[in-house]
Amino acid sequence: MKRIALMFSMCVMSLIFIILACDPMVFIKEMESRDRAYAILRDTVLTYKKRVISLFDDFQKLSYEFNIPFEKFIPVFSLPDSRNNVYAAFEYDVASLERLVKICEKFDITSDMMDADTKLIYDLLYLLKEIAEPIDEIINVHLRDEHLSRISTTRSASSISVITVALRDSITKERELVFKIKERILAIDPAGIKQVIVIQIRDILDDGNINANIRFIKEMARRISRAVR
Repeated sequence: MKRIALMFSMCVMSLIFIILACDPMVFIKEMESRDRAYAILRDTVLTYKKRVISLFDDFQKLSYEFNIPFEKFIPVFSLPDSRNNVYAAFEYDVASLERLVKICEKFDITSDMMDADTKLIYDLLYLLKEIAEPIDEIINVHLRDEHLSRISTTRSASSISVITVALRDSITKERELVFKIKERILAIDPAGIKQVIVIQIRDILDDGNINANIRFIKEMARRISRAVR
């Protein structure tokens, strides 16, 4: 079946080339369609990058130092990108990050064992990292500048549109995640009863919509990765 499918694909491609050779206008229209599709993709990427860079720059200017216990969870949080993804999960919102610090301080994570308090805080930080990581991979790996340049000359208009749709869907889901996680973290009172805070954190970790959206963006990252190869 694979051989038949391959032969069919080759025949279709040959037919397309013949049509294009016979009718230059078809070729010109395809080029114009590809250029339009690429312009939309490029603008979507650049708009997202510009927004994130602006948020990051404003965040750095504040020179805040958040006592989030990343060093406790090496090697997962040994790289700056992993730590930055935790900040990015809140869109660098200072109030949310300050609340996260106070929540972490409520728990005893001095134990070297990954259980009880230590495991709970690790799971929370890991979830936050997972929120921002897939879109970071899409923008800064799969759709980095050299890949975008190659896409503009090697992909059809329809293929480029598939990438754009996947990217836009990912951005939409990420913004939903950011809004929800900020709301849920800010709803936790770090001065409250510890067991109540534990329940609230577990509710975040087990939230079906949050986890489904993370899986969705990861799938879009895989789809885009395949499309740009």
